[in-house]
Amino acid sequence: MAFDVETMPAREGTASNEPTEAVVPVRARRLRGCPAAVTVRLEPPPPVSPQNPRIGNPTPLGLFAFGLTTGLVNVHNAKICPLNTSSMGLVIFYGGLTQFICGFLELVNRNTFGCTISTTYGAFWLATAALFMIDVNGNNQTMVMANANYTGGYFLFWFFFAGTLFCCSIFAPLMCTLLMFLVPLNFFMQSISFFTGSVTLTKVAGYEGIIVGCLAFYLGMAFTFEDVYKRRILPVFSHDRQFRNWKW
Repeated sequence: MAFDVETMPAREGTASNEPTEAVVPVRARRLRGCPAAVTVRLEPPPPVSPQNPRIGNPTPLGLFAFGLTTGLVNVHNAKICPLNTSSMGLVIFYGGLTQFICGFLELVNRNTFGCTISTTYGAFWLATAALFMIDVNGNNQTMVMANANYTGGYFLFWFFFAGTLFCCSIFAPLMCTLLMFLVPLNFFMQSISFFTGSVTLTKVAGYEGIIVGCLAFYLGMAFTFEDVYKRRILPVFSHDRQFRNWKW
């Protein structure tokens, strides 16, 4: 039994900037006892996008990693308890390595913004772990501990980077925009505390960092619930429907 194959022209994009379809093959088969051909339309697979990813959404995992690590490290900055091996293990493997991997998964999903955030902050936490764990007490002759002014400049550069991300999050849900605002504020306060040597400002930055961690953890919960229950459980205060599915 023979098949007649023909192609149909591509459909023009709509006013909503919908991508134009490729040429769609149409296969016609004449059934026994049926004078007319039955046409079967072979639809192309939907394009890959943050709304239709190749893999699961890594955004909640990145937010959990960022939130939990940020909150616990800033407990040390707020002078509530000293930095310890439990915190450093979390910084390396959860805040650093896990978030770094999430960034590349965001790249697979064609989410450039999420990739930039997760990969960079994952590397930041790995660098922070190295900052506290490298032995510079006379055993390493090629490296010395950075002074206060250099460390203040270090956090100042991170303030400019985080400020850029805040500018990119203006149209995100309000909770995400608030998170992107509080992160550069934390870097700025830490920078000024190193420049001035203010212990009080360091404590304030620590408490503000705990709030940042809690907010990121909340967003991780919100996006996880939304993915599991297919509806918004915890509010993130989207501007409108256009940004309902905005990711990290």
